[in-house]
Amino acid sequence: MHRKFKILAVAPYESLKEVLLQTAKEYPQLDVTVEVGPIYEGLKKLQKYDLSQFDAVLSRGGTKMEIEKHTTLPVFKIPISYFDLLNIIKLVEHYQGKIAILTYENIANAARVLCDLLHFPYNIFIINEWHNAKEKVLQLKEQGYTLIIGDAVSVIQAERLGLQSILLTSSAASVREAYEHILNVCSYVEPFRTDTSLFHQYCRSQQETIFYFDRRGKLLYGEDSPGEQALQSFCAHQIPALEKEQQLITQKHLRYPRFEL
Repeated sequence: MHRKFKILAVAPYESLKEVLLQTAKEYPQLDVTVEVGPIYEGLKKLQKYDLSQFDAVLSRGGTKMEIEKHTTLPVFKIPISYFDLLNIIKLVEHYQGKIAILTYENIANAARVLCDLLHFPYNIFIINEWHNAKEKVLQLKEQGYTLIIGDAVSVIQAERLGLQSILLTSSAASVREAYEHILNVCSYVEPFRTDTSLFHQYCRSQQETIFYFDRRGKLLYGEDSPGEQALQSFCAHQIPALEKEQQLITQKHLRYPRFEL
């Protein structure tokens, strides 16, 4: 029987947590843990965990973008579908004020296609980085916009500046799409993870330290700990000579009595 894949989901808004947990019941192959918090708050929640115990992280929008900078685990996105967008846009079709859609580029592009197709007269603006959301919302307020449709970060800033706002939410169908993607990728990668784990265990049992580098000296495999850095650095500098000779045996007084390249 295949093991369950452990997923740590970070939802940028509270109601998404319930959608993630309820939809996860349809996927017995997944063990899903959910935390809630936008951007840095979400990142702090993530950092409470030992990520080596998880197979992947799942999040959305700017929270996903920030998490990607702080983990080597694969980070999957919760999408917003055309159906999700249509539900929100239809909600405000009789609104009399000036409406702006403010979100990240991938969602903005989908919104633009939908508005063009259905002839919705809404202006769409892009957040390039989550931390410029306040500036963007302030600009829109000065331009006379009274309602902001957007991601969690856009909505938070709109509320702080006294504007009306509607959060772009992901439906259960969009969460299912994310779970299916995770299952496909993790199932494909699992045999390679098993091989790597066995190889790592073998190296430890032999009391050997093995490093793999690319041609530029970037470490691809090995213990990236402070105690190994002197040996790592020395080995990386031997790559040009090793490429010429194919095999190189040398000795150096580090905390290791002898090593072979």
